Formats: sequence, structure tokens, C-alpha cells
Amino acid sequence: MSSEEAAKKILHYEEGENGVEDLTFKRRSSDQKLVAHQPIYGLGKGPSAPNHLVRLARTCRIFNILDHLNFESILDVGGAEGFTAYRAQKLYGCSAMSVDYSLSANKAAGETFGLPNVAIDASFLPFKDNSFDVVLCTEVIEHTKDAAMAILQLARVAKKCVIISTMEATPSQLERAIALRLLHRDWRDGWTQNWFSPSDFHALVGADAKVESQLFIKDYPWNRNEAKLAPEEARQVVRALMGDGDFHHGSEGVLVHWLKDPSCWRTEARHGEESLLNQIVGYPGIENDPTLPQTGRWPEPSLDLMQCPVCWGKLHSGTGDQLLCGNGHTFTQEEGVYNFHPAYLTEHAAAVFEQILQTQVAQLGSRTQAIRKIRNYLTRPRPQPSAIEIKALGLGAKAARFALHPVDAVRFKLGISVSPFQQLPNYKLPNLELPYG
Repeated sequence: MSSEEAAKKILHYEEGENGVEDLTFKRRSSDQKLVAHQPIYGLGKGPSAPNHLVRLARTCRIFNILDHLNFESILDVGGAEGFTAYRAQKLYGCSAMSVDYSLSANKAAGETFGLPNVAIDASFLPFKDNSFDVVLCTEVIEHTKDAAMAILQLARVAKKCVIISTMEATPSQLERAIALRLLHRDWRDGWTQNWFSPSDFHALVGADAKVESQLFIKDYPWNRNEAKLAPEEARQVVRALMGDGDFHHGSEGVLVHWLKDPSCWRTEARHGEESLLNQIVGYPGIENDPTLPQTGRWPEPSLDLMQCPVCWGKLHSGTGDQLLCGNGHTFTQEEGVYNFHPAYLTEHAAAVFEQILQTQVAQLGSRTQAIRKIRNYLTRPRPQPSAIEIKALGLGAKAARFALHPVDAVRFKLGISVSPFQQLPNYKLPNLELPYG
């Protein structure tokens, strides 16, 4: 089986008339419940993807940032079924929109949480500059074919703050280069396409962007039956997963946030870390949430915020369920969701990239050359590495880890540092029977 066929099988992708459709969000359990990406049914409850506590720890890290922001609107790019945007809406009283590449994910966000949505390619966001106070993008940019342009788009449409998370990040450019070489770009949309280092984000987002380690997951017991945990035990695990924010051996991924408008930062938190932890980990699930919309319908996206993702022209309603721009670009509605990633979109990538650089020149300043370099590096062809090269790269990665982080690497190699998960009462939980086959 080729790598492309493997990716297609694992991610449940298929080709449709309008490009690639993610079948994950079409999956239903035997009782016709949505098989969710996020823990929308409550901790340890399904049907949903496993490892709820890791997902909730990431959410807590993100909401600890939101807790210090003054904002009235949020856009979640790659928001899946809309759980994070919905929780932000309820906790902070803001307007929220969830957008995703998958038509089915957007439909689920509308039907489940009543969120306005459109199907998008993150590299071609159909929104005007400064349309949303906060723009959030979690575990998405590693999957995009043009990650540099996607990150520039996030910064363009944000008014006050950009928050990005990805597990595909290393502390150094050397480790990033090794990780990238172990990938190749023939893999299908949705599979991991990119790795990043902190310097990439400082160039693409902002020189003053804060780049922290996202989670501490060394020796974490994956795929356990988390329903067996008592509430306080679950909170203990999440606290351990959240780590200390510093890059070191045992931490993984990055959480990036950039204040486009520094005046939005507030020193006093709205809820506080413990309150957020209780509300996020203790969410009872959509079947026990009295505030959840019951209609299964959702509002249309506001055209006042939107523009053509190709020429940035004004959009207006056409015949039937269509949106048009003055240059004739057409976007259709399918099952109530506007599709803003038609097949012809990628033909305009170079022109849109240049348009971003020209219109954002005051913000980008001297970073333009570095941005071009990173984009070229991430999008260049990467053929399949040979078996010998894979072995050599693996040894190189270990050598780089010891050379760049000697103290942490030696401590964990010798067992001097004990994983916090080994000290938790239910560290050895039974394995979970996964809802994904």
C-alpha cells in the first residue's frame, strides 16, 4: 500500500466533485450519534476520538490565554464540530464562528452547537482584514499544503490576538529539518505535511509572538478508559499534561499567541485557572447541557465580514444558493454550508500570497524575506526517504536531542526525572476500546 493510499484509509478521505471530503465527520455510531473529534459527550464518554484528557489539557492552555483577553468575537479555523468555539461563546459571552475544510464538520458545528460556519481552505480565508477579535487555529497548520500562507491569513483576519497550536514542532531548526525530511509531500490532504520551530512563528506571526511548549506527555498512558477516573483525578492528569510552558525533553508541541493589539491584554483573569479547569474538564456533555440550541439550525455567516478568497472582492448573492464576486468567482452552498474551497482555488496561490505581503507590509516589515524563505522551504518537493536514510535520520534526531538539550536528555535517559503520570492514582487504567475502527 502506498503512503497516499494509507493516508486515505486512515483519515477516511475521498474525492468528490468539490475536492477532498473528510468522511470522519460523517461517521455515526450504531445509535446514529455523531462520532466526534472532541469530547462533546463529556469526559470518557463517546462515541468520540480517544485521549480526552490530552484534548482538554490543550483546551485549558488555550482558555488560560483567552481568560486574559478583552474580546467580543472569535473565529476557530479548523474547528471540527465546533466544540471549542461553542465553549468560548458560553464562557466569555462572545460571538463565535467555526470553520473547517470538511463540509461535514461544518454541518456538525451548525447542527450541534448552532454556530455559523463555512467550508474553507486555511490558506484562502474568505474574510476581510481584522474581522474577528481572536483567531484560533489548533492542530491544523501541520496538515495544510501551504502552512506559511495559512499562518499569514490567520494574522490578517485577526484584530486583537492570534492563537495557534501544533504538536508538530521542535525546539530547534535542526530537529525541525530532520522531522521534515522524514515526511514527503506526496501524502494526501489531511496527513501531516509540516514541522515547525519557534523561529518560524516569530517570522510568520510576529517577532514578539510568545511561543511556549504545549503539553508534557512523556510516558503518558495513551488510549485509556478515562471514564474510570474520578473528577479530581482527571483534573490532576490535566494539570500534569499542561506542563510548565517551557521547551524541554518530555514536552511536546507548541502553543503560540500573538497580541496584534497589546491593549486587549488584561492582567486580571476573568475566571481563573482552577475555575476554567473545573468547567472544561467537568463539562457534562451535549446531552446534559441545558444551554445547547435545540433547533438543529444555524445562522448564515455575515457577508459584512466576508470577501472573495481569490480576488478579495465583495461578495453578493447569486441565483439559488450561490455567492458571487465581481470577478465571477462562484461559491455554492451544499447541505446548508457554503463551500469556499473550489478546485480552482490553488491556481491562485502565488497571487494571493503576494497580495498578503503587499497589503500587510506595514505589519510584516523586514520579515518579508524570511517569510518567503520559510514558505519555499515548507512547500518544496520532498521525495520518499530511503530505508537507510530513515535509519540515519533517526540516529541524527537522537544525537541532536542530546547535543541541544543535554541535561534534560540525560536526566530522562537515566530515569533521574520521574514522569508525573507515574505518581497519579490511576496511572494504569485499562485500555480503551476505541470507537474508531
